[in-house]
Amino acid sequence: YYTRNDGLQWTHVAGNGLGGELRSLAVHPTDVHVVAAGTANGLYLSRNAGQDFEPLVAGSQVLGAAFDLSGRSLWFGTYAGKAVLMRLALDVGAKPQSVPIPALMDDGIAYIAQNPARRNEVAFATFKRNVFMSSDQGRNWKQIAREGVTHE
Repeated sequence: YYTRNDGLQWTHVAGNGLGGELRSLAVHPTDVHVVAAGTANGLYLSRNAGQDFEPLVAGSQVLGAAFDLSGRSLWFGTYAGKAVLMRLALDVGAKPQSVPIPALMDDGIAYIAQNPARRNEVAFATFKRNVFMSSDQGRNWKQIAREGVTHE
């Protein structure tokens, strides 16, 4: 279901083509018809507001996903024994690129966000409430919270 009026009215969509249990959703920042879904089986993209999905990445569970604010890339976290952060340009034929992250022990990426005021800043939060921030699009990371407690 989706809403475009703050929940006053909901529209059912079929979600055709999705494979696996849903883990995350991300809506494109400027095109309400473009939606990404992370599932237990991979990453999927819809260009018609969730009615139909096409697979972008198969074989890994995708726990967290977010479009960058330009709408040109999709960041997503996978987990298969260890956490991995990936970035995928939405260009035709583009391949996902791995973004190096600090080692996470039995933890996965739950949320990904970009700072709208300083777009080079990206952060991710894990299921164990660890938060990491990068001021250079993911080349270097600083941990800003450990198990939910902030620290300097």
